[in-house]
Amino acid sequence: MTLENEFSEQTADILSPFLSACGDRQNALRWCNFATVDAAGHPQSRTLVLREVSVEGPLLRFYTDKRSPKCADLAQTPAVTCLFLSENARSQYRFTGLAKVLSSGDQRRTHWQKLAPHAQRDYASVSAPSRPGPTDYRIEDAEQNFALIEVRLLSLDLLTLAREQHQRWRYEWTESGLSKHALTP
Repeated sequence: MTLENEFSEQTADILSPFLSACGDRQNALRWCNFATVDAAGHPQSRTLVLREVSVEGPLLRFYTDKRSPKCADLAQTPAVTCLFLSENARSQYRFTGLAKVLSSGDQRRTHWQKLAPHAQRDYASVSAPSRPGPTDYRIEDAEQNFALIEVRLLSLDLLTLAREQHQRWRYEWTESGLSKHALTP
């Protein structure tokens, strides 16, 4: 087995709970606490729905309205934290990564086409998200407002709670591979 294959297999093992969560509306790992830093240097956190996971990269993908404040945050500071909680596994997954907003291109268009018409309507409001204004819609503008957020993962802090002994691990993805270190819980 090559190092690249081993790296991909290890990454797939780590991300496997998220790969299955994307298609399961009842899976709690589908809901991400997504944190950015705004222009004033303040942390901003909101819940996003995990839409896709790629072992290559590795990457997490989310949908957004390109007019939302988080897109301005990411343009200024692409560093993010993605926090997930699995109550069943009693585990907290805290990923760090670098995000970019894809507001054009084939990949964004492919994701747009996957959305049901009622979901596409979410991107048709005349007013930008988080702004005061009427709740009028212009369906013809929906697609141009839709964007994909792609997060290239840099690290994972995984905390698992257990009655006998909690465990905490830090994983880091680098050019040379994947490293894993035990941490004090």
